Amino acid sequence: MAGNGAAGPKRHTKRGPNAPKRASGVYVFFTNEMRPIVMEQHPGIKFVDMGRILGERWRALTPEEKTKYEAQSGEDKMRIQLEMSQYTANQAAAQQQQQQMQAMAHQQQMQMQMQMQMQMQQHGVPGAPPGMNGVPGAPPGMNGAVPGAAPEMHTGQQQQHQYIYPNQYHYPQYNHHSYT
Repeated sequence: MAGNGAAGPKRHTKRGPNAPKRASGVYVFFTNEMRPIVMEQHPGIKFVDMGRILGERWRALTPEEKTKYEAQSGEDKMRIQLEMSQYTANQAAAQQQQQQMQAMAHQQQMQMQMQMQMQMQQHGVPGAPPGMNGVPGAPPGMNGAVPGAAPEMHTGQQQQHQYIYPNQYHYPQYNHHSYT
């Protein structure tokens, strides 16, 4: 790893698929203009040789000749700044819209839970889903008993826990940690 002064490896942030591309540098504008000319002058040139020739021509340019490419690069940087500001504004708006949608979904879920609780209370079983008073779908022998509730105790009897079937609901008064 090259010594770049950082304590660890350089971290790259992932760009979105619609994010604007980076601005092109001065040399890139030069090579984009000169590549077709070099290919015309040297047909069938290898990629490595093309790079060598372009590099030599770039180093041979005077600072006045490079100003044309520097101006193109400056315009490209201005363009990218404008596109990036528009992109970040769009991303912020999309994120805000997503948060609003999540808040609405959460609010609807809470309303559904409240309605469910109201229905449970109307059916007479606190904390039970509707229809559990008669315990439909309960195993035979339940006889309308509230599953998970502590069995009735008579003096001198040892407390026993009822088995809770997986499709039944657990209730707060039942000790979940003491299955027997």
